[in-house]
Parts: sequence; C-alpha cells; structure tokens
Amino acid sequence: MKEFNNLLSCELYKISRKKTLLKLAIAVVVIVLIVMIAGLAIQYLIEQSGVQTNQPDYERQIEALEQQLAILKERPSTSALYRLIIFNEEYSVRAQITYYRYLLENNIAAGAVTSYSTGDTLAADYDYYTFTTLCTSTMMTAIVIFMIVMASRNTLGEFNSGAMKMQLMRPIDRNKFLTAKWLSVYIVSIGVLLFTMIFSFLVGIIAFGASSPDVLLVVNASGTMRVSAIGALIISFLIKCVYIFAVLQLTVFVNMILKRNASAIALNIVISVMNIGTIIETVAAIPFVGFAGFLANIQWESALGLTGPALKGMTLWSMIPISFAWIAFFTVMNYMKFRKREI
Repeated sequence: MKEFNNLLSCELYKISRKKTLLKLAIAVVVIVLIVMIAGLAIQYLIEQSGVQTNQPDYERQIEALEQQLAILKERPSTSALYRLIIFNEEYSVRAQITYYRYLLENNIAAGAVTSYSTGDTLAADYDYYTFTTLCTSTMMTAIVIFMIVMASRNTLGEFNSGAMKMQLMRPIDRNKFLTAKWLSVYIVSIGVLLFTMIFSFLVGIIAFGASSPDVLLVVNASGTMRVSAIGALIISFLIKCVYIFAVLQLTVFVNMILKRNASAIALNIVISVMNIGTIIETVAAIPFVGFAGFLANIQWESALGLTGPALKGMTLWSMIPISFAWIAFFTVMNYMKFRKREI
C-alpha cells in the first residue's frame, strides 16, 4: 500500500507542477463570470421587455403535444428511413407530456418546479440551479480536454520520451503503476469538476438569489422523481463522475494502441470532444449496431430530462449496463496492453 501511495503522490505531483491547477482554477473563474454576466444581461432584457409570466394551460399543452406525438407515430408508415431509427423525436414529446401531466395532476403553479437540466443551452430564467448546471456543462469540455492531454502525457508521452523506461527499471508492479497514473488524472479532474460546481453554486446564490424551484426528473420519458435543486446538482455531479471515468478509460485505451503522443491526443479529442465518435455510432445505428455504442450510452443525463438519448429506443436502464460493460472492457484491455508493452 505504501508503494502505491508513493506512486500516486508522484503522479499527482507531475500534474500539479507548472501551475496547471492554477490555470484550471482561472479558467473556472473566467467561465463562471462570463456565464454570470450573460445571465444577468438576459434577466435585465426580460425585465425591460415587460413580459408577464402567466399560469400555463397544462391541459391545452398536453393536448397539443399528444397531437404532435400522433403525427410522429404515423411517419414510419411513409418513411423507410424513419423506421431504421436515427433521430429520437418521439422521446422529447413523450417526456414533455409526462412533465406537464405531473404539474397538472399535482396542481403545481408555473415556476414551482423545473425540468432536469443538462446545461446545454442558455436559460431564459436564471436561478442558482440553472446557473450552476450551465457553468458546469461549459467547463466539462475543458475538463475532458485536460484529462485527455494529461493521460496521454503520463502514459504514451513517457513511453516516447524514454521516461517510462527509467521508471520501470525499478521493481514496480505495472498494474499499480498504471492505476496510479490514471487515478491521479481522475482525482484532479473530479477535483476541478467539484470546484466548478461549488464556486458556480455560490456565485449563483449571490447573483440570482438563494431560492430555486424543485427539479423534476423525467426518467425514460415516463417516470417522474421530484428532488430539490441541491439534490439534482448532486445527481448531476455523480453522473458526470461516471462519464469522466468512462472517457478516461477510453483515452488510456487509445494511448495503449497508438505509438505517438500527439496522434493519441488528437484522436481522443476528435472522438470525445468533437462528438465524431457519437456521430459514427449514430450512423452505425441504422443496422442496429450503434445501440451497443460506447459514447451514446454514457450520456445518462439525457434520459433524465426532456431531450432524450441519441437513438430511438434507448433507455436509462439499457444505457447503464452497456456503459459498464464498455468501461470494464477498456479497463481490462488497458492493463493487459500495459503489462505486455515493450519499453
């Protein structure tokens, strides 16, 4: 255990040197301030426009959505391509119907409950929950890029430079050595994520007030679970922890296959950050292969909101086991390839 702790401390030191953590902290502060200014500007414009928020007619909205759903269900009979899958248009409509039915049946006023947010778009009405999710979602791209770069440098980069040979000349257990490498990157990445959420949460309370409506999770477009805003943020944090771990194992796997550090970084960014991997899985879904895809299935948050998973027919309960199966595969392959790799 002492040997592993020493290895982990050494790897953490490599990441924290050259003021890396300070640069990440500055990036978090800048992103949060930019989002705060944008949010305050949007709120000011809404107030100046004099738009009044009235109690929505839930029954009429449900009726309109049901008509839209009926139209979507008729399309497969006229479109061969639509039968094959790809777009998940029905999910969003069914999720909205479930959402409004919950509000109607429980006699909930407008603004008392909000839907689960992944923070992908700017909000029309800001509170500390929507602000925190937007800041965290924006920072996630930077965290994934940081993780890809550091994981590639700590593995493939050290193989290329010869530093790995110097380290493995000592009697070190290769499994412990690889674990220390990816675990150090994971710890720092999660630390940055947690700092982002806490900092943006505090700034959100200062800028937009300490109150936020409860959040309604619409699970698989049919089930509902009402939680507090803080509870929703905790759920979001835990899901993002799994997502970061999954992408990290994919990154290490690519590093174990390729021979050049720059190529591995570029390929990992193209696959994970630029969503090329998800696009390929979506195309592969036409012959139904894409349903077993890795990147499409690790997007668990999509099955808790009103947008839905990438492919029609995917559910949270199918995404979770497929995700863990891929994570286990990448993890096992990483250790096997690292043990056999020549230095």
